[in-house]
Amino acid sequence: MTPAGPRLEISNPLQDRGFSVVSFDDPTFDAEVRQLLTPDALDKAKDFLPKSAVLINSTGQYIWGFTVIYTYPDRIAPAGTPWRHIISPKSGVADRARMLAPGARYLITPVSDFLASRDPSGKKSLQPFLDEGLDRIIDLFKREQLTDRLQLSVDAVIFDTGIVIGPDSAGLREQVRKQSW
Repeated sequence: MTPAGPRLEISNPLQDRGFSVVSFDDPTFDAEVRQLLTPDALDKAKDFLPKSAVLINSTGQYIWGFTVIYTYPDRIAPAGTPWRHIISPKSGVADRARMLAPGARYLITPVSDFLASRDPSGKKSLQPFLDEGLDRIIDLFKREQLTDRLQLSVDAVIFDTGIVIGPDSAGLREQVRKQSW
């Protein structure tokens, strides 16, 4: 599969802390994605997988939530800054069964709500809901953003202990502070 548009630029300041990013260019990407998505979902994602990444929790700790930011440097928002798509999944509760366990994988895509995950044993735990609404979102992305230059940055991780690591430019720490921890 040949990527549409420029390559995805990836910044991961948490790589040394065990939060890995597997990009489309990585030889293991295809195998990782095939373990995360059903064949139908894989078919729907084929055009935007080059702009996607698989996150791997190799920290040895349970992750309560994390933030990844897609930045469109050539699309300027009314505020005068590049347009951003912030993805910040959180377990919402202090239940390790709903957290990203050590060894778990999480697929991040630039298409809203097209996310997937699997636990360390390989069991799929999150899948995109394949319906007409998602088809419209995918079509819109392909028409308007598929060939855009994109940057993906890992912004923050919060462990089940409450410790937040990373630049946290999107304010994950503040979001969590407002919740009852």
